[in-house]
Amino acid sequence: MAAQFQVMLHPRYFLISLISLGLALPVSASQPPLDEIVVQGTRLSNDKVDSLKTTTPAINVPQSLSVVTAQQIEQQAFSNFGDLLRYTPGLSISQGEGHRDAIIIRGIQTTADFFIDGIRDDVQYYRPLYNVEQVEVLRGSNALMFGRGGGGGVINRVSKKALINQQFTQITTGLDSLGDYSIAGDTNLSLSDNAALRINAFHQGLASHRDVFDGERFAINPKLTWEISPDTTSQFSLEWVDDDRVVDRGVPSQFIAQGPNVPLEGFQDTFFGSLDANITTLEALIARARIDHRFSDQWRGNITAVLADYDKLYQNLYPSDAVTVVNEVFDSVELDGYLDATDRRNAIIQGNMVADLVLGTMQHTLLVGFEAGQQDTQNARFDNRFALNNEDQLRIPFTDPLVIPEFAYSELARATESEVRFTSLYVQNQIDLNERLQAVIGLRYDTFDIDVFDAVEAADGDAIGGDFARKDSETTPRAGVIYKPADNISVY
Repeated sequence: MAAQFQVMLHPRYFLISLISLGLALPVSASQPPLDEIVVQGTRLSNDKVDSLKTTTPAINVPQSLSVVTAQQIEQQAFSNFGDLLRYTPGLSISQGEGHRDAIIIRGIQTTADFFIDGIRDDVQYYRPLYNVEQVEVLRGSNALMFGRGGGGGVINRVSKKALINQQFTQITTGLDSLGDYSIAGDTNLSLSDNAALRINAFHQGLASHRDVFDGERFAINPKLTWEISPDTTSQFSLEWVDDDRVVDRGVPSQFIAQGPNVPLEGFQDTFFGSLDANITTLEALIARARIDHRFSDQWRGNITAVLADYDKLYQNLYPSDAVTVVNEVFDSVELDGYLDATDRRNAIIQGNMVADLVLGTMQHTLLVGFEAGQQDTQNARFDNRFALNNEDQLRIPFTDPLVIPEFAYSELARATESEVRFTSLYVQNQIDLNERLQAVIGLRYDTFDIDVFDAVEAADGDAIGGDFARKDSETTPRAGVIYKPADNISVY
């Protein structure tokens, strides 16, 4: 048995990582040594962009982009999107209120512009990286490929796939001096000459320098690849994610008489919430199926279906006002809070046809596709009520830890049920005008139909009622020109 260790140093803590574990069978002295066989995988690389549906070389994309590979994620010990995106140009990390990925991309904050293999993944949660082959960050609007949202850009995760005729197992572990630990496994089994099974799983125990922050999350994602024929390949995936952690929204802001408020200094470890009441949980079950087929040397297509169920709970107390500090001392803090519960079911199907055609002297990469789906969501929010004043806000004396008076999440503030149906058709042609010049033209048509029932509005006694509906349609064009003055430079 051979193991490889990696030690990483950080200004605040150390990280020890066991990045691979392999098994080797002993060879007897009477047997000649076997020849070494090196197997090359089908790993994507940072010169291909999978989310654009045509596996376009990055240099031919008329858009600012970054690609982070699984190798980079492993070498830099990234465990979440916050780690990964912190080193990506054009992005900054938003707070996310301690329970979700939230980014600011080109000045636009978003918690919804996330995709898996080009399919929307817009529920608010912390997305793990244990089963990711690469992460693609496309900056700038791109409604033709991704539809609604995405004003500042989108982030697409390319998931790992089961690899036929390959056998390997890798175990990755991590431990830091603050108590955070993780273990992940990645095993690929060749079932036959035309089928393979891959299982990714991980578990993480959460810890930080904060006084009471803790939690754990785990996930497992088995995947099956079946080569039905030389021209047809199917892939099936089932992912289960479970995340249970303390909600920690950090420190309050500090009031400054002359100038903007700033983060409170001197209390970087203090928890401004309730250990019992500040929690978030997520259970997600996501099933995916995809079929790829090559019709001829020029035409190929794929169709993907996703069924997903998300059960999300988020509740917390937090400082609702800036604090005033005199001589590094403040005497009180105002608290507010709420409970938010979301149950969402997604059903999405997407199909694409891609053709590589030569018309005259020009090469054309033609994409024709559709996407249709339905999202059913139930959401409820309860405001807290303090027993001392029967209000949702209360100023209490500051102590460390906080002594929080009796309260309950008891006032229903929102209760909605929504059904969203969407249909999209799109076409795009990327044309090689010559060796140095390319053009991209395209058009997308979207319909977006939503029905909402608002239980709070229905029960308030006015004449409005609680049923609302709206239907929108939009046509989105796209045009771009790419000029390559050299083989490794492009201007768009």
